[in-house]
Amino acid sequence: MRVMTGYGQVKALLSTTSISLPAAREEVLRESVSNLQFLASRSPLKEIFSPGSKAFEAMGGFAGTVKVMAENQLTFYLNAVTTAALIFSHTVLDAAVTDFCRVIAEESPESWDSLLDNKTAKFEQVRSSGVDAIRCQLLDSLLNQLDRESLPRRIERLLGICKPSDLILNSEGYTFCAERIRRIDDWRHQLVHHSGAVAPTMEEVREEVDYLEVTTYRLMSCLFERFEIFPDLSP
Repeated sequence: MRVMTGYGQVKALLSTTSISLPAAREEVLRESVSNLQFLASRSPLKEIFSPGSKAFEAMGGFAGTVKVMAENQLTFYLNAVTTAALIFSHTVLDAAVTDFCRVIAEESPESWDSLLDNKTAKFEQVRSSGVDAIRCQLLDSLLNQLDRESLPRRIERLLGICKPSDLILNSEGYTFCAERIRRIDDWRHQLVHHSGAVAPTMEEVREEVDYLEVTTYRLMSCLFERFEIFPDLSP
């Protein structure tokens, strides 16, 4: 339900933006006209934005300047929307993968044994606790460590545990691509941490959101197939 809600909210954001864009464009144009008129009435800016000013005419006059101002605002608005959509969609998949790993730990903790074999336990623990208790402690520490790993790395570990059939992971026009996930992950990192990062276009973000959504459900199917958890819910 969290996955469905998360992607539903992202798609509602994109749909609402597309639907409201014509009205937003008109409002931004009105605001740009008003803002430019205000600038032209205040010293010392009125010397720049007054009719006949060489600087003003070089910018295309009143109509040209309004157009540039409006386009800049709309570009900022769309970039903010598409950036938020990509980041939030990445967050939905990121949280789901973490949940899937923890579900496996609850359903089949021994599935993680190969990653616990090189972990150490104090002799006191060995004396006072059984294998299951020690496994539980080491697994909890491992899962906390996995939470700090990159999304592509955690997906790799999840697939290593589930070992899905090719039919489950790739079918119906979808092909799992670790490199594409890595590229989206890098893009998301750039958008969050670097102000000069290029925001996706509306078309690009729709494609990436759809891909992340299907990826999430494919990974969920891998979980269902491997551990037969809620098989009636398997997509």
